[in-house]
Amino acid sequence: MERLAKAPASGNGNSSSLGPIPMPVARRSCYIRGRLQPRHETARSGAPIEFGLTIPNRGPMATPEAIRALAARAEESGFVRFAVSDLIVVPKSYASRYPYDVSGKLVGYSRDCLEQLILMTHVAAVTREARILSAVVVVPHRPAVFTAKAVATMDVLSGGRIDLGIGAGWLHEEFEAVGAPDFDARGRVTDEYLEAFRTL
Repeated sequence: MERLAKAPASGNGNSSSLGPIPMPVARRSCYIRGRLQPRHETARSGAPIEFGLTIPNRGPMATPEAIRALAARAEESGFVRFAVSDLIVVPKSYASRYPYDVSGKLVGYSRDCLEQLILMTHVAAVTREARILSAVVVVPHRPAVFTAKAVATMDVLSGGRIDLGIGAGWLHEEFEAVGAPDFDARGRVTDEYLEAFRTL
């Protein structure tokens, strides 16, 4: 449970006080025709480059068959990390401003999304070596004890291939829809849940 990376909460200084939590730093590697080929080196470490991709959680590619085929081909081609994003529900309308697009709105999220932790479990089941990254899990959205148990179970069943990227969330309306704790307290709640994760 120590492979965690933390994204800051957005707005009103609600970032968690724990600061960044260490996780493995991706090595730099170049993959050619499915084989690892060191090609470029950094000035400091000379470490190879590694590549990853995001697994679709919505749209026409978000089917068991497409995800299995994508993950298998990507792993054969040398991709070493698969990221899965987190949205449980997208409200029909919302006033919250999306901080990662100039429009202030989610792009391409008009359809239902697959649940992140279950999708990560599926990806782990259809791959052999690639690491599976939550990018990011919104910590207050799920009960602390359940999330700790679910992530630990995924890590065991995947052979220790789960990396947990974490965030405190930005979509106020989604907090209300899923019955999460008070949105304005999300930084503090994230800190408390992370302590529970470590304890459990």
